[in-house]
Amino acid sequence: MLPVWVIWQLKWDNSNMHLLLDSGATKTEGVLFVENDEQRLFDFEGIHPLFENAEQITAKFLRQDLPFDAISSVEYYGTACSTAERVELIKGVISGVFPNLKELSVAHDLLSAARCHMSLSPPPYVSCILGTGANAGYFDGNALQQRTPSLGFLLGDEGSGADIGKHLLRDYLYEKTPHAITQVLDDFFQLKKEDIISNLYRSSYPNRYLASLVRAIHPVRQEDYITELITQRFLAFKDQHLQVWSDQTDRLTFVGGVAFNFRDLLAVCCSDWQIVSIIDRPIQGLIASYSSGTKSE
Repeated sequence: MLPVWVIWQLKWDNSNMHLLLDSGATKTEGVLFVENDEQRLFDFEGIHPLFENAEQITAKFLRQDLPFDAISSVEYYGTACSTAERVELIKGVISGVFPNLKELSVAHDLLSAARCHMSLSPPPYVSCILGTGANAGYFDGNALQQRTPSLGFLLGDEGSGADIGKHLLRDYLYEKTPHAITQVLDDFFQLKKEDIISNLYRSSYPNRYLASLVRAIHPVRQEDYITELITQRFLAFKDQHLQVWSDQTDRLTFVGGVAFNFRDLLAVCCSDWQIVSIIDRPIQGLIASYSSGTKSE
């Protein structure tokens, strides 16, 4: 049987295919558009230009079953694409992987987080990310503005999976977590504490490692300790990233697994704001945005 990419190449060899990609720190989601409006959805490992070089990112693309020669335009949104250097890194990789590109755009994933809500609720609003990482910016329907920088999980990312995981792990290693939480984490790690610390500092993706703890404790999320911890970190996100926009709007949108899975606590923490939309992943909203002709410039 022919590989998937060969079948697609034969079927649309003369087509101009558009590839839309949204990449977080943990997961990349994509959709391939063809001329007859058919779509192919797929996903693979997240891409993080802060932790990965061009060779590593290229390898992730080449492992996918895609008709590389037939794709003529790529629209990419990605975590850490907030500096010219990282944008150029991603552009260089994509240009090398897709040899017949005519059009390429690379933007920060905060823009995809903003655009994916447009079909659900019209701007303006403060667009927020609470997933593995955290970010926020004011979106008026065209331009995205930021007043607080993204400092990453070591210095910032308040309310994110990595941030919550960092505080959780610290309490666990200091033996401050309640018994029920300690048992869950003991089962999760099954390691000596010195090995846990070693693994964290040796990890190629420490933010993912920390964020994985949030998934681990989800079965005991009703414990008072977990409620208090997540509430504190959501309030820290609010204080750092939302209050600066109180003079512009009171409307918020959220993207990310942490926001979606703990949306009840998020609603309490942001009760003085209007949360107009919370979605887990932005790809469906981006598809609607592209299909309606609002693709990024």
